[in-house]
Amino acid sequence: MTKAQTYVLPSFDSTHPPPQSAKIKTVADLVDFNADRNPDHVFCLQAEKDLAGSKCPPFLRISHRLFRSMILSCQQWMQQHLSELNSPSIHVEGHVVRGAPIALLVDSDVGLLVHLFALVGLGVPAILLSTRLSPLAIQSLLQETSSCAIITSSRLEGAAKEAISMYGSTVNPPTIYVQHPYRWFTKTFSTSDHTDLAQESLFNRQIAREHHYTSDTDRSVLFLHTSGTTGLPKAVPQSHRYLLHFAPYSSFEFKGIDALRDAQTTAFSTLPLYHCYGLMVPMMSLSVGKPFAIPPSGFVPSATSTVKFLRFVNASTLFIVPSILQEIADLQEGDGVEALRPLDYIACGGGSLPDRVGDKLYNSGIKIINGFGSTEAGSMGILESPGSDRDWRYFRLRKDLQTTVSDAEPAARSAGVSRFRISIRPPGWEEDIMLNDYFTTSNKRLGQDFRPAERADDVLILSTGEKVQPQRLEEVLTAHRNVRAALAFGDNRLEIGVLVESLHPMADNEVESFKKDIWPTIMEAGLAMDAHAQISSSDSIVVLKKHQSFPRSGKDSILRRAAYDMFSVEIEAMYQRLENGRMGESIDLLGGDTEEKVLQYIQANIWKSHAKPLNTTDDLFELGMDSLQATKLRRYLIAALHQSINPQARRVRIPRDFLYSHSTICQIAAALCGTLEKPAYNSDELSRILDEYAQLQQPVSKPKPATVLLTGASGALGAHLLAQLASTPTVERIICLNRPDAYGANPYIRQFKANIIKGAPMALSAVDKVEVLEANTALPFLGLSPPMYWGIASAITHIIHNAWPVDFKRTVSSFESQFKNMSNLLALARDSGSATRFVFVSSIATVAQSQGESGGAIAVPEMPFQSTWTPPSMGYGQAKLVCEKMLERAAQNDEVNGAIVRCAQISGAESSGFWNASEYFPTLVRNSKAVRALPELEGASSTLSWLPLEYAAATLTDILLLDSAHKEQRFVYHVENPVRQSWDSVLTPLSTQLRLPIVAYQEWLSRLRVLSEDGDSMDQEVNGVHDTLFDFFENEFLQVGSGKLYLDTTYTKKASKTLAEVGPIGLDLVRKYFG
Repeated sequence: MTKAQTYVLPSFDSTHPPPQSAKIKTVADLVDFNADRNPDHVFCLQAEKDLAGSKCPPFLRISHRLFRSMILSCQQWMQQHLSELNSPSIHVEGHVVRGAPIALLVDSDVGLLVHLFALVGLGVPAILLSTRLSPLAIQSLLQETSSCAIITSSRLEGAAKEAISMYGSTVNPPTIYVQHPYRWFTKTFSTSDHTDLAQESLFNRQIAREHHYTSDTDRSVLFLHTSGTTGLPKAVPQSHRYLLHFAPYSSFEFKGIDALRDAQTTAFSTLPLYHCYGLMVPMMSLSVGKPFAIPPSGFVPSATSTVKFLRFVNASTLFIVPSILQEIADLQEGDGVEALRPLDYIACGGGSLPDRVGDKLYNSGIKIINGFGSTEAGSMGILESPGSDRDWRYFRLRKDLQTTVSDAEPAARSAGVSRFRISIRPPGWEEDIMLNDYFTTSNKRLGQDFRPAERADDVLILSTGEKVQPQRLEEVLTAHRNVRAALAFGDNRLEIGVLVESLHPMADNEVESFKKDIWPTIMEAGLAMDAHAQISSSDSIVVLKKHQSFPRSGKDSILRRAAYDMFSVEIEAMYQRLENGRMGESIDLLGGDTEEKVLQYIQANIWKSHAKPLNTTDDLFELGMDSLQATKLRRYLIAALHQSINPQARRVRIPRDFLYSHSTICQIAAALCGTLEKPAYNSDELSRILDEYAQLQQPVSKPKPATVLLTGASGALGAHLLAQLASTPTVERIICLNRPDAYGANPYIRQFKANIIKGAPMALSAVDKVEVLEANTALPFLGLSPPMYWGIASAITHIIHNAWPVDFKRTVSSFESQFKNMSNLLALARDSGSATRFVFVSSIATVAQSQGESGGAIAVPEMPFQSTWTPPSMGYGQAKLVCEKMLERAAQNDEVNGAIVRCAQISGAESSGFWNASEYFPTLVRNSKAVRALPELEGASSTLSWLPLEYAAATLTDILLLDSAHKEQRFVYHVENPVRQSWDSVLTPLSTQLRLPIVAYQEWLSRLRVLSEDGDSMDQEVNGVHDTLFDFFENEFLQVGSGKLYLDTTYTKKASKTLAEVGPIGLDLVRKYFG
């Protein structure tokens, strides 16, 4: 039977080096922990390619168990096929030696994580390469890190081969391996069929191998890379703790179970997993149980596709870059804003979101988190739904990071606004680094909330989050014979442009020829730059007019920010021309072979040296077209149609998402020429897909199976409650909190033995539901470890507090531990959420004297103990009443969905005849044998209402699981057999069975007094003077046990069909109890 989808929080501290005894030191340990403790919890939802004619992409649900098996399979493949792979070894001097790094140039899907964590677990250094890198940049990183191999996807194989071709003849280049798609690692190791022993071992083995962890300062675990300082990226080595610092108490301020549950809703991320910020979602899934959905491999996000995915997976959070978020905000008819409004928050990172867009979204009630971080430091902002004290433009600095905030030098101040620098010591590093940004702080949270004001260096950050180092382009252009100076721009834009000041003044009609003159130089500079850093066309060049020049400092250097301000109008006009598709040359796209013209443009301007022949039926995104290239192609199409002499061209619209729905050349041409037919959708196929994945659309509408926490499960009523709950289909899991055994006996064996002894055996099919934990509920966190406590708190939907010592001699002050138990269990209910059902099993003893003296039978109403009622005289009842009032107060404060269940006489088990010997009637029978007589209970009010254990447990279960909307849900219930019968109907046949005469009650009590005062003369069946319960029989019994006072069950019978249909106790059962 499947375990409940309860996430047990892993316990580790990413803020400090882990102690040697720590069980989780690495992400590999974390994967193993989740596979063992949270095997069926969803790790991620991987979207797959659309089926033919379907707009509903299927998702592969990957549990933590399956994720580990995929990694284990990948490790097996690596060890069998990668001859260069060397696991860590012990040097003769005793230290661990790692093998050479292996690079990953693969698509951003779950397969990347499988390969990355496989390498981490094997102890082999891994290098994550961006798919946007130029071949020259790839070669530079491979050589810098001395990589021995590169694993790449078939789509990116051409770039890898070109990078390898740049190695000189004197150097052995890395070997290229083409990865298996992630599906390959799931075929053999299906979760539904793993009976084969070798296959079974892959589910149970650990991915964390020996020596994969050496020390906290070992920074050869993972290599990320920067955008570089001279046009080429630099490798950034990181430690194991770098990955772990995306952790539960670090990623957001942990405020208890509500915060955890908020974090466990599904996230949808469009961020590439090979970037620092993209690693946030899988690490949150591993550390706080937050599942995430990601698009298919090779997917290029657009506004419309992102909105569709959000709705399809019913995501509650979105991780995205500014450029796509801006597109969504600008969707027509407010579709984008409406799609974003239900989200808990949007984490937007990698660049700055324009104030216009952010303000629009914020004013529409959308919660935005300004994500900030760096390759070196990782994520630096707290990730939680922002409150009223948050300004969306600022990120809140995490408290767990080792950061230092200092005032920037006066020269860096702007218009009197204070600016700051932030230095940080990243996890596993031994030195601090200074971030390359100037920051301002929010007036709402001075010194806590920060916003990057500008770079301290000259790096441009595009709206896609990618960085461009402009110096190379500027230096190459400035060296041109006709150029005085050049300045690149593009902050928060999709692509860069360049301002150029010519050496000689020129007329307006000479500008185009000047652009043609310098264009080859720009193209040359672009060869050493990544695709996103290249100038797209000569239309991206802004030439200063003859009366204009760059502002310069006293040292004659260009004042970059001042220049951007000075030429802001010209820069904006350039981007507007690009957006409108204004081109220099005239093209009649619709005159002649449209397919061939589009193909020629792509080959000449988008893929000048594509590794494979381009066919008109190939999906351009599958071949690697990115968002910037798609933008360029759209601009070309708009310009060509705008300049066409064909009047039909003016009627063709090219919306922003045109290429995402027309992704092959033949589809583009057909759409432009008006011959594209709408795809014929197979309604049956769509219905099948919708049925299969409907749970992704409305997961919150499904009633959550009950996970019940039960105390006192080893007692008679508790054992029957456990058996009843385990047999209830709507209950998925029962957590029993039992006291530790003094002799260290196995808690499961103790519990199941108690069930058998007490007549409540469980079917084997139900045993899987039961989890037995040894706890001390009087201690903080119930005596459990915090991760275990929060794991329970995150799982439970119901609590039934049944544990209580049966001792009628104790005073109320001696029950202090029970008050602590109640207080701590109420705290657990609060921590688990306001909807948690909390049932306290109370007793008729709390209302024993409540109605005063009366000549006839008195019914106690189903209501809380009233201030006008007489409190109980017995410590047992007084203590139960205190706990009733504790629950009543918590319920009145809406802290719990509480219910008090007062129980009258619960008899023994109907099935086995077991009746707890310490309860009052078995004690009465034992006393009667000792005094050689049974008491007579006379009068019309002398009745009994015994309820066998099975019926009591079933009634309590009915009450516990009563739906909150049920009209009979109330605060107080009474469990007593509503069918009353005379005491004579039981005592007379019992007298015959035991061969004991019946004497007047006072006579019987006098005999018992003598017996109680002279312990030495007691029958050996009486195990001690206190077992006679003399005080109870003298002062309490006639009131609560002989029918003078009984519990009204009017409402309880309506809430429980079991109690409504129960009958009287038969003579056969009496004989079974005492035969």
